[in-house]
Amino acid sequence: MSVRYLIVIDDLKKVKVWSDIASAFPENNKGSRVIVTTSILSIATTCAYGSWVYKMQCLQKDDSENLFWNEVFKGANRIRTPDLDRGSVTIIDKCDGLPLALVSAAKYLNCKRHALSGSECKKVGLNLGNHLASEGSFFKEIKRVLAECYDSLPDHGHRMCLLSISMFPRGHRIRRKSLLRRWLAEGLVVSQIQLNEEDAEDRFKEFIDRNIIEAVDIGNELEAKHWRVHGVMLEFISHKSISDNFITFIGNDRSTMSSNGRVLRRLSIYNRTAKDTTTAEKMEVSREVSDNTQ
Repeated sequence: MSVRYLIVIDDLKKVKVWSDIASAFPENNKGSRVIVTTSILSIATTCAYGSWVYKMQCLQKDDSENLFWNEVFKGANRIRTPDLDRGSVTIIDKCDGLPLALVSAAKYLNCKRHALSGSECKKVGLNLGNHLASEGSFFKEIKRVLAECYDSLPDHGHRMCLLSISMFPRGHRIRRKSLLRRWLAEGLVVSQIQLNEEDAEDRFKEFIDRNIIEAVDIGNELEAKHWRVHGVMLEFISHKSISDNFITFIGNDRSTMSSNGRVLRRLSIYNRTAKDTTTAEKMEVSREVSDNTQ
């Protein structure tokens, strides 16, 4: 190829796709470039062939707020007020610097921009998980992205391990070993009818590779000691856990539900009030186990 070219391949999902087409882009010393975007780190590394991999960062708090309010007040002659700022704290925190999530929530509130209140913003923030699962057009794109990330996991076991992470509250610093032991103890990782620590480790690495979980801090040996789930993904898997009756939450700002006659599989209680304690006491947590040995 004797001409210079610039080619962009967006949202690459499989390494095989790159291996099939890479030879079509030969180096001709004319400054040609191929740009590949992907949400999977291992694919980016493979495509780079030792070249630079640029990892997109989420927006900082000030930039998140500016983007959010610019979209909320688009087409309206209004300014931010202390009441609106206080009401939007939960939305900003849960969106966690992800532009698509911020814009989705802002467009939803844009319809009410002329009479928007702090209490309305707070309500949207508290129910963000429900909005992400709804059929509404405002959250359609971010819902598609999150659902695709969840559904594209290798198998059912990976998805169950991911749902189990929603047990931890927003902002919780997750210890790697503690999480792996929890998976093994609950039987979420089973290989050839035996608990397998290597499989648990592989699943954790899969979540890192897909940018579902990220390091909070780095130790002296350049290994992260604590991890966290991105805010929007945490909202998505929390709602998914509730919908599938995988986890019941009490005493948090995520969706709280009673057992409604269904079997309680996992119960997460924290920051509870007297009302939450009463709700928990009314729940039937005992289980009948049938003996089929005879």
